[in-house]
Amino acid sequence: MFEQQFFSDPYASKNYPTALAEPNLKLNRYLNTLPLEHHRVKLPLADTSDYINASHTELGGVGYISCQAPLKDSDSIYRFWLMVLSEHISTIAMLTGLEEDGKTKADQYWPDSLNKPLKAGGITVCLLREQTIPGDIVIRRFQVSIDHTMNKKLTHPVPHTAEVAQVHFTGWRDLEVPDGTAIADLIGTVDTYHGRLSRQKAHKGATPLIAVHCSAGVGRTGTFIVAREIMRHTRHQGKNPPPQFVVTDAVSHLRAQRHPTMVQTESQFVFCHLFLREYKKMHQRRWSISSVSDVSRGELGGCWTADAADGTAVPELIEEEDE
Repeated sequence: MFEQQFFSDPYASKNYPTALAEPNLKLNRYLNTLPLEHHRVKLPLADTSDYINASHTELGGVGYISCQAPLKDSDSIYRFWLMVLSEHISTIAMLTGLEEDGKTKADQYWPDSLNKPLKAGGITVCLLREQTIPGDIVIRRFQVSIDHTMNKKLTHPVPHTAEVAQVHFTGWRDLEVPDGTAIADLIGTVDTYHGRLSRQKAHKGATPLIAVHCSAGVGRTGTFIVAREIMRHTRHQGKNPPPQFVVTDAVSHLRAQRHPTMVQTESQFVFCHLFLREYKKMHQRRWSISSVSDVSRGELGGCWTADAADGTAVPELIEEEDE
């Protein structure tokens, strides 16, 4: 049944004219994973291409930026951080390692020391803090600023400076599925930082977004977004519950916005169904539950601990000052 549903998605548009334009080809990590034209992010650049391999995606009324991991050249890194400022991104969920099985999956687009900022195209990125917490999660906080002169040359001004968090999850390999416990804790961590950093002055009058990327920005990225919406949808059950969450519809909706391979593998598709089932059980019980582990073994595994008042999983050991 899952196999039939996974491969029956009717959306197969080939509408990628900007992504395939000659000047933009070098900006794509993979030429078979491109953003559909009608949802692509357009950068506020006046004198050059406005292209970046990124898409406006939405699920359950919540917006995201779904994108590929930036390439290592200065122009790609500049475009990524310009997007962070122009799209009011508060938090970046990074779901890939830099290298997996000897293959480059992402390039480092951030500074790796507190006293050595990264500079690209008039944008400066300073590392404020780096913290590793249990669950294969590294949290980095950055101050991102753009040169005043450069800002004036854009088609519209962007915030001069903003603080941005990157939540880097290293426990999820390409084309595979995560542990159910880990993905719930990861989403809880992303939500914590998104909530805090959305309140800064740089986002006044705007709706801050979460940017999600893996390597290509489709498989792990789509699975993360579906899992987060499952958690949101389940928590909103009450006297007037929203319509039943249907994984197949959610996946089709995402595929129509970025690329037909959002939620890329059948095992990721199955994971979404099992995550929906197990998270609903956990929310109903509001305490620890036993789940299952590996989709490749027909299971989803792990154990969620519901520490929050509403039974949601929350990250542990995040030592942050009040802002």
